[in-house]
Amino acid sequence: MDTLFALLAFATLILMIVGIFSPKRALFWSNKKPTRKRVLLIYSLAFIISMTLFDMTYSEENETTEEANEEQVEETEEPQEDKDTDDKEEKDSSKPQEDSSNESDSEKTDESKDDGSATEDRNDDSENQSEKKDSTSQEEKKNPSDDKQEDTSKQDETPDTNATVTRVVDGDTIEINYNGETESVRLLLVDTPEVHGGTQKYGPEASAFAKEMLKPGTEVQYESDGPKRDHYGRLLGYLWVNGELFNEKLLENGLARYAYVYDPPYKYQVRLKQAEARARNKGIGIWSMDGYVTSDGFASGATSSGGSNGSFSGSDSGNDSGSSDSSSSSDSGSGSAALKYDPNGPDRDCGDFDTQKEAQAFYEAAGGPESDPHRLDGNDKDGVVCESLP
Repeated sequence: MDTLFALLAFATLILMIVGIFSPKRALFWSNKKPTRKRVLLIYSLAFIISMTLFDMTYSEENETTEEANEEQVEETEEPQEDKDTDDKEEKDSSKPQEDSSNESDSEKTDESKDDGSATEDRNDDSENQSEKKDSTSQEEKKNPSDDKQEDTSKQDETPDTNATVTRVVDGDTIEINYNGETESVRLLLVDTPEVHGGTQKYGPEASAFAKEMLKPGTEVQYESDGPKRDHYGRLLGYLWVNGELFNEKLLENGLARYAYVYDPPYKYQVRLKQAEARARNKGIGIWSMDGYVTSDGFASGATSSGGSNGSFSGSDSGNDSGSSDSSSSSDSGSGSAALKYDPNGPDRDCGDFDTQKEAQAFYEAAGGPESDPHRLDGNDKDGVVCESLP
């Protein structure tokens, strides 16, 4: 019966949907005027009635089936209970015989236990000794693998090669083929004397050292740290060659100073400081000239540790290692001889100047206020630069 009422409910639902679009077809059996309102009223009532009848018949059938299932379960349980009682009776009758046999067996087992206890103790001792030997052999086997893991961890400190050297620009600027493109890399945290726009002492030596270690075609690993590029679009980072950090090699050979710590902490800053300290303590390279290395770069004149005067064209290397001192750039324009830096040299910021007056003179010599190639005027464009300086 439940299926009959379900079909009736389904039919009334279909007729109600049809009647919404075509009342005549839904009320074909009625003589009255067919309207959508009548369709909804009649068929919604028919749908509700058929669903209630379906629910009633469905629940009654479920109850009857559940009762039938319970009766079947009870019928199957009764024979099992009879079997259990029969089994219990048989066990009870066999218990006296088992008790007598168990007593004789227990006497025999007691005697055998006494004899076997001694052999078990011996077996336990031999098993313990064998386990100890196995554990020691496993430890001896583990030790070589541990050593191998330590060695591999040390090797992992050196990155894999991912670039190829194409050209050495100077001591601290290297051109590489990286990700299929030619890129210039400005080495982080090092500053070598210049060879362009006026040669500084130990600048050619630094370039020659770079050309010796980084010949064209040499596979290297470029590693970035902090800002990826400088104002000129050059990559900033470290170069690894044959497992050695090239930035460190420049410092420990006295061919560069530790500089441009703008965004600390850096990954290798302690390591590079120690390399510079070793070269300074030995007095080699740039550290062999008294007063040559300054906080801003390299002095225009200094006395060597041997007492001879070192007269060489000086330039402060600046933020991106390419600026020329006023002594070597007096021919670059009128008035530039009195400036600390060459206005046509590398990019400068307010941190390169000691006073606002000094920065203002450099700004005007570089073309300000009409042009501001070094972006010293900031965003206000009022013609007054580095106003935070004294």
